Amino acid sequence: MSLTLERALRHVKHALGRDPDPDLNPIEIVNMAGQHLAGMFEWSWLERPAVELDLVASQTYVDLPLDFGKAISVQVNSIVSKFTWTTLGSILRNRATNLNVSGLQYWGAIEYSAPTSSVAPAPRLAIWPTPSSNVTDGLLLYYRAKWPGVTNDSYLVPVPDFVEPLMLELIRAFAIGWEESDTGSVGELVARVETGPIALAAMTNDQGTQWDFGKVENGAAARFSDMSSNDGLSPWSLSIP
Repeated sequence: MSLTLERALRHVKHALGRDPDPDLNPIEIVNMAGQHLAGMFEWSWLERPAVELDLVASQTYVDLPLDFGKAISVQVNSIVSKFTWTTLGSILRNRATNLNVSGLQYWGAIEYSAPTSSVAPAPRLAIWPTPSSNVTDGLLLYYRAKWPGVTNDSYLVPVPDFVEPLMLELIRAFAIGWEESDTGSVGELVARVETGPIALAAMTNDQGTQWDFGKVENGAAARFSDMSSNDGLSPWSLSIP
């Protein structure tokens, strides 16, 4: 059964036993609950198809998809030789030292654009060294999407069926926590939901959508060898082939 925004708003009223305070937009309650839901677990249903990213000459960052939430991995095309994740601090230090790097290899970290009076900070991929020329489709990004937000009663709340009970629990927790603070703070009520059976069931269902991840390879233990057979040992690879 698909969860509409209109039905989600009925749960806000039901949880409170009345209409919410007119100064508080109930749609905001739904979206806050959705944002929390998206960030509380590495959901497979938020994974999106890979997107190709362009490197722009003299630009120190790469624009990300508008629905970008969390990076999973970055791969390179035939032009870029290597990409390595690092910290933003390391990138800033390397820019300041003017180090020379041979070949088209890049280091990257997520940073946020500076906010303005009308635009909120947006994530982007800071890179070093700064490209000296344009590289079309230089990087291939795998990522999880952020919460898209719902604004109209006819909208479907964008969660799979097996996540609907958890979404409704979070909506009710946010509603009660904001409107009935004597019952408990939002943080306290949401923490109960996160550790409860409904959240566990949703996470278990999400993990169970694919039970076989193929041959074990390309993990941290690949650095070690089986002394008896000289075969490389490696755990599950978390990168997408």
